[in-house]
Amino acid sequence: MATTILSFQGPTHSPLKERIDTMNFTTNANLAQLTDRTLAIGIDVSKEVHVARAFDFRGFELGRAIHFKSSLAGFRGFLEWANALSQSHSKKDLLIGMEPTGVYGNPLAQFLTSSGICTVWVLGLQVHRFKEMEDNSPSKNDSKDARVIAQVMLNGYFRKMRVFSQEMAELKQCTSTTHQLMKKITRAKNQISAWYTQYFPEFAEVFKDPSKKTAYATMRRFPTQAMIAALSEEEIVNAWRIEGVNGGIGRKKAHELKQAAATSIGVKATPASAMQIRFLVDELMALQRQEREAWSLIEALVTGDPDYQALMKIPEMSFKNAAYLLSEVGGFRDFSHPRQIIRLAGFNLTASSSGSKDGQSRISKRGRPGLRRVLYLIMTKMLTDRRSPWALLHTRLKSRAGNPLKPMQSVIALSCKFIRVVWSMIVYGTEYDPGLIAR
Repeated sequence: MATTILSFQGPTHSPLKERIDTMNFTTNANLAQLTDRTLAIGIDVSKEVHVARAFDFRGFELGRAIHFKSSLAGFRGFLEWANALSQSHSKKDLLIGMEPTGVYGNPLAQFLTSSGICTVWVLGLQVHRFKEMEDNSPSKNDSKDARVIAQVMLNGYFRKMRVFSQEMAELKQCTSTTHQLMKKITRAKNQISAWYTQYFPEFAEVFKDPSKKTAYATMRRFPTQAMIAALSEEEIVNAWRIEGVNGGIGRKKAHELKQAAATSIGVKATPASAMQIRFLVDELMALQRQEREAWSLIEALVTGDPDYQALMKIPEMSFKNAAYLLSEVGGFRDFSHPRQIIRLAGFNLTASSSGSKDGQSRISKRGRPGLRRVLYLIMTKMLTDRRSPWALLHTRLKSRAGNPLKPMQSVIALSCKFIRVVWSMIVYGTEYDPGLIAR
């Protein structure tokens, strides 16, 4: 029996933790894990100080609430408090729950799981709706939230805390980084476009694609009409060569640029505005360099992954979509049925019905918006080839005699089917068969 301060004073491998690791997360299955030997602790996490309250399986509070800092000493003090309660009330199974809100609880969750403590998540929406059952009041404070979290757990509404491998954790972090970089890149491009619309609108006629190296070199070296007018065509070409532009572009493009500057209707640029565009271009180039570096790391992470290799057997699948899909799902083998992934995406149908009235069915959207986004991108790419089995099935769903689907409804239905296909490929090792898709 372990007695170290870093772990719960119970069996080295908690029977409760082993049972929760293998159960299917139904409410009845969760309730079956709660016995008179269970000590349930709800923790309300915050940035600096967490609040914890402990209860038995019937909801009687054991001891007083504890406030502990988000530090190693605070975490150790919390486990000392939990050990003392478990010994004084003869509890052998420790179940700790918290909300997966923000990043404040991640260090505590990592500490508890690495210490062998059974730690589960409770949904923030359920905690929000349970809080008025406590005292018929919408009031909120840390101590009340800790109690409500424990009450939600004792009603069987909790989920196992998924622990990802180091590679999967890195993949999730990298894809999150690339998503943030893409948003920053889009913002920088829009700011550059707005600048040229005001100061040099003819620039877009000279450079049809502003993301080319020659356009970047022009923006950095001589972005305004006055700067261009002060240079000869030869000087412009030499500046491009210094910036690394190859010999495919030369005096003809320089002449075109000077003509556009001479007839420009743009507002006269000042030194401050020239500095602004130079900073924007430097920022954009740095962001694009960071994005390429992130994607290089992602490629190294997924290349040897068997799930990624299975996904790439689908002809329409791209490298980026496969990486995003894996990072959002976090491992298809973690799910015992594809319906769980569909619910994770928020694609499961909901309807409000009462008596003889049947409400309209809609997707719940109670899931990961990033997963819905990547599934939509994958499916729309598959539908671009009208001869593909997915496009044929899409047409049939929209034009069938009974209950024809709207285009977006069909895309969602196809996304759910795609999840089932991929799950079967990865979990059972089945081959991708396009002939079975449209059946």
